[in-house]
Amino acid sequence: MKKSVYLVLFILLLLTPSLATAALTPEATEIPYQINNSDRIVIGTVSEINVYSGYTITTISVKEWLYNPLPAKIIKVMITNGVEDEAEFTQNESVLVMLNDKRSDLQLFSVAIGSPGKHPVSDRDAVIKELKAQGKWQGENQTGNKSLNEPVHVSSSSSIALYTHEDLSNNSETIVIGTVKEILPSKWNSIDGKKPNANVEFSPYNLIYTDIIISVDKYLKNPLSSQEVIARVDGGTVGNDTLTAEDEPSFKAGEKVLLYLNKDTSPGTMGIGPEHFKVTGFMQGKFILTDSGKAIGSDNEIISQEELLSTINQTENKTNNTGMTANTGTVGKQERESNSTQKSNSTPFISSFWVLAVVLGAVMYVRKTK
Repeated sequence: MKKSVYLVLFILLLLTPSLATAALTPEATEIPYQINNSDRIVIGTVSEINVYSGYTITTISVKEWLYNPLPAKIIKVMITNGVEDEAEFTQNESVLVMLNDKRSDLQLFSVAIGSPGKHPVSDRDAVIKELKAQGKWQGENQTGNKSLNEPVHVSSSSSIALYTHEDLSNNSETIVIGTVKEILPSKWNSIDGKKPNANVEFSPYNLIYTDIIISVDKYLKNPLSSQEVIARVDGGTVGNDTLTAEDEPSFKAGEKVLLYLNKDTSPGTMGIGPEHFKVTGFMQGKFILTDSGKAIGSDNEIISQEELLSTINQTENKTNNTGMTANTGTVGKQERESNSTQKSNSTPFISSFWVLAVVLGAVMYVRKTK
C-alpha cells in the first residue's frame, strides 16, 4: 500500500504545473537598465482588469507618454497568469509602466522586465532624468532644431479597393441618411490635440484628423439610439500644419448625405475622443442627396436615391435570412468567453479528469503487480 501512495504522490508532483520564473538580472531593478530594455514608457490609471484562463488583460487609461509615444489614450497590457516576477495591477491604481510591444497597432503590450518594470507615479522625475541622460527625452525641452511654428504641408493618397454599392452595404456596420450639422476644428491625434513636438512627421501614428457631426434623419442599417453620429476623416489644418488626404470624402455644413460607416480601427485615431465612425471605402461611402431624388457619389457618379436604397434593402434582406445560425454561434461564443473570466489565474496544463484517470490507473497497476 505504501508503494501505491508514493507512486500516486510522485505522479501528482509530475502533473503539477511548474510555474515559470523569470530570470531577472541584478540590474533589472535599475531604471537605466529598464529604459534600455523597453519599447515605450507610459503613465496612466488602471481602468479595467479582465482575467482569462491563461492570461490577464489590464486596461490602462493613458495620462502621459514619457518615451516613444503613441496616439492612444487607452492601452491594454497582457500578463501571463501563474508566472513569477510578473507585474500585478489593481483597479484604479495609478502607475508608471515600462512597456514592450506585443501588437502596438492594437495598443497591446507587455510589461518590460516583469514586476520591476512597474513603478509608482512618484518615480516620474527619476525616469525623465535618466531619459534625458540617455538622450531619449522628447518632452518640452527637446524641441530640436525645428521651430514649433514651422509650417508642414503634406498631401497623402493611397490605393483603395473599388466597392460596388452592394459591397458598401455588406461591409458597413451602419448606414445613415442625415445632414452635416457641424465640422469641428481639426486636431492632431495627440492627447491635447496639439502638435506633439517640433520634430514630428506625418505617419499613420502621427496625423491630423477632422470630426464631422451628422444629424441623423434615418438609419438604414443597425440603428443606434443616438440622433447624431460623428464621421471622422484624416486631414485638416492645425496652426501652420496641413494634412490633405486625397481619398477621404469632403463635407460641407448643411448638405444632406447618405453615409456608409464603420467603427474606426485606424491605429492613429481609434482610441481618441467619443464614439465615431470612418466612411466605408473612403470617398466611395459618401453620397450627396439632392432635392431632385438623385444621389451623387465619388467621381461625380449619379444614381437615383430609389435605386441606391433598393440595393441597401436587398443586401439587408439577404443578411437577415442567412444570419440566424451565425448569430446563435456568436451568442454561444460570447457566453463561453464571459465564463472564462471566472476561471482561476493558474494556467490549466491538464484537466482534472485526466489527472484522476492517471492516478486511478497508477493505483490499479501497483495492486496488480503485488
